[in-house]
Formats: sequence, C-alpha cells, structure tokens
Amino acid sequence: MAQPTKGEIERGAKSGRAFERSDLRGVELSGSMLVGIKLSWSDLDGANLEGADLSGADLAGVSLREAYLANANLSDANLSKADLDGAILTGANLSGVDFTRANLSGAKLDRCNLQGARLRYAQLDGAVLGKADLTGANLSNADLEEADLSGATLRSTNLTRATLRSADLTEAMLDHANLGRVIAVGTIFLNTVLTNADLREADLTGARLRGASLANADLRRAVLADADFEETTLTGAKIHGLDTGGVFPSSVTAEWADAGAKGDGRHLLDIRQIRRLLAADDASPSSRQRRFFGQGDVLRNAELDFREGATIHVESAFENCVIQLSADSELVLGDKGSMKDCTIHGGRLTIHGRFIEGEKTGLVSPHRLVVSSTGVVASVLQQPNAPTEFAFERGCKLRIEIKKATGA
Repeated sequence: MAQPTKGEIERGAKSGRAFERSDLRGVELSGSMLVGIKLSWSDLDGANLEGADLSGADLAGVSLREAYLANANLSDANLSKADLDGAILTGANLSGVDFTRANLSGAKLDRCNLQGARLRYAQLDGAVLGKADLTGANLSNADLEEADLSGATLRSTNLTRATLRSADLTEAMLDHANLGRVIAVGTIFLNTVLTNADLREADLTGARLRGASLANADLRRAVLADADFEETTLTGAKIHGLDTGGVFPSSVTAEWADAGAKGDGRHLLDIRQIRRLLAADDASPSSRQRRFFGQGDVLRNAELDFREGATIHVESAFENCVIQLSADSELVLGDKGSMKDCTIHGGRLTIHGRFIEGEKTGLVSPHRLVVSSTGVVASVLQQPNAPTEFAFERGCKLRIEIKKATGA
C-alpha cells in the first residue's frame, strides 16, 4: 500500500481519520497541521516533523526513532510507550505530554517546554535536556543516567526513585522538587538550587554539590558519603540520620538545622552542634555511627553489631545475617535492598524493600516497625516487653506472626 502524501495526512487529521499502525518511515511532514491526529503504533522512524502541530495527538506506542521534531508542538499529546530513541525535539512544546514508559534514550530535548509532562518510568539515559523547563513534571522512577540537565528548570518536579547516576544538573533549578529515594551516585549538582527540596533517603554518594543551595531541604536519612559539598548552604535543612561519611567541610554555610526525627522544628542545632553531630572526629555521646550498604553488594553469614544511636541504610542483599541493634539505632532497608533468612534484634526499623524470613523468628524485640508502600515483610516478630510501634502504608505486603515477649 502506497504511503499517504503530506496533503492526505493533513486532510485526514482534520476529518478525524485514523492512521494507526501505518508505515510512515521517513515521511516529510514539516510544518504540517496535525492537531489531534491518531497515529498510535505507527512507524515514523526518521520522519521530518519540524515545526509540525501535533497538539493532542494520539501517538501511543509510535516509533519515532531518529525523527526530527525540532520546534514541533506536541502539547497534551499521548506518547506513552513511544520509542523516540535518538529523536531530535530541540525547542519543542511538550507541555502536558504523556511520556509514561516512553524510550527517550539519547534524545535531544534541550530548551523544550516540558511543564507538567508525565515521564514516569521513562528511559532518558543519555538524553540532552539542557535548559529545558520541567516545572511540575512527573519523572518518578525515570532513568536519567548520564543525562544532561544543566541549566534545566525542575521546580516542584517529582523525581522520586528516579535514577540520576552521573547525570549533569549544573546550575539547574530544583527548588521544591521531590527527590525522595533518588539514586544520584556521582551526579553533578554544581551551583544547583535545591532549596526546599525533598531528598529523604536519597543516595548522593560521590555527588558533586559544590556551591549548591540546600537551604530548608529535607535530607533526613540521605547519604552524602564521598560527596563534595564544599561551599554548600544547609541553613534550615532537616538532617536527622544524614550520612556525610564523617566529613563536614568548614566552607558549609549552616546558621541552623533541624536534627529531629520528625523535622518539626523541636530539635534545632547551631553550626557548632551540626559539626559535632556530622563530623567523624566527634567523640561526644551524641555522635552517631553511620553505615551504608550500597546496591549490588551481597553480604552472607555475617554478624553485625551496632552501638547506641547508629544509623544503617541497606540497599544491598543480605542473606543469613544476624544484626544486633541498640534500642535507639535506626535501620532502613531501602527499596533496592533485601534481607533473606536474617535476624534483626532490637532497633527502629523502616522497610522499603524485602524482608523474608523462612522458618525462625526474624524480628526480635524491635521498638518500631514501619513498612512503606513498597515494602514486603514475611516473618515472625517477637515483641519486646513494651509493645512494638507499628506503621504500615497502604500497598505494602505483609505476612507477620506476632509473638508476645518471652515471659509475658
């Protein structure tokens, strides 16, 4: 069947004709008026759509590999599960676009308007988004490894659980953004604005944060081990459980910070107290032992003992391990972490990953057990004399047998 002409496609779009599953490879449609066109699951590899108006178009599952869409208007279009590998969209209007689970690996999206776009689970590794506007966009669980986001605007953007490994966010604007549990290992945040950002449990190991503003940011249980955060601003930040690897540069600006677990302003510290809390050379009773077990590691048949006030974050796989925790020690099992046939004694536990115990009691006298929406727990739990505090988010998966304290 012959490929439809540019005129036929424009007239078809205007009349509501559907072009689903069409072979339109290399088609010339630059400057075309294609508002609301139905092209789902069609093949437009290498097509020229420069300056075309595809606003409101149905492009679900379409293949636009190496296509040219510079300055095109795709506002409110549906591109879910579309393949735009290597596509050029420089300067395009992509506001409100649905890119859920789309492949944008290596795509050029510099200077694009992506306000309010939906990019959940999208593949953006190696993509170029320099000076793009992603205000209010949803990038949760997206893969942005080695992406270029330098100078981009990501105000109030949702990046929860996204992968930003080795990405470049130099001078980007991320104020009020949600980066909870983001993986930002080796990420560049030079002179980046992260004011009021949510970075709870973010993995910033080895990140470059020199000159960044983290004023009023929520850094509770975040990991900054081996990171460069010289000349950063931390005034007003929430720092309970923050792991700096025992380093706290003298160039950090922090007039005060909130060290309380709830971050409710009841435990404020000045710069000297902050330094004593986070620096490794502090021998005071308030100093906390911090350990981070990274993703990809496997620990088997180990016995671990953590002293009073320790904070442990696990993204690794533990098998047949025994962990002893003091009453006020905190252990966070991240969403990439797993524990199989392990036993944890005491402590305050937060489970985002998988804790699976086969036959014996896996949780012995925990003072608190929190299981998030991503958490999975299958275990026997023996309560201490003072009953365990429980908190379970909707969506978690539980199979827990609770036993009373011995002798109770």
